Amino acid sequence: MITESLFFKDKIIQGRDLEVIFHKDYVWIFNEETSPVVSFKLTNCQDLATIKFENIDAHNDGVFIDIQQISNYTVFETSDMGDFKTKIICDKVIKEEREYSKEDFTDLIKEILKQRDDEHNTVTKYAKREDAINQFLIRELNIVERKITEANWLTEDKKHFLEGQQNIILKIVETITKSE
Repeated sequence: MITESLFFKDKIIQGRDLEVIFHKDYVWIFNEETSPVVSFKLTNCQDLATIKFENIDAHNDGVFIDIQQISNYTVFETSDMGDFKTKIICDKVIKEEREYSKEDFTDLIKEILKQRDDEHNTVTKYAKREDAINQFLIRELNIVERKITEANWLTEDKKHFLEGQQNIILKIVETITKSE
């Protein structure tokens, strides 16, 4: 049994032969493994038409592979985290580790573009929030400054309180607008 969790990627059927392709990890830019793809070539498989390949790793949380030799046949079995099993009976299974294919690099580029777009949207959202907070604080600062300068009837304690509030708002605005 292969103890590492593999992620189902694709299948190639040629007559009664089958190639099942798995990734050792999600396709991502920081995967530094030299051979992140595992391919299993199954020869002379039985009942390929009845196998539901969409159920292999349906939740994309990885599967474990078990290969057993029983009499003259080899049983290739996948089981996912929910213990859903897919069995394929064939004559022989050949395991091959290899590098990403062109399609994998295309997926990698798409994933990088998606991450870039997601991060851009997040940065834009935070910039809008920062701007809204900054505008609110500037408006509050203007109100406090006007109260201090125009309200002659305020007591000294109230003026002192408003000056403290003014200093706090100024420091917050300064901290928000300060670039690092």
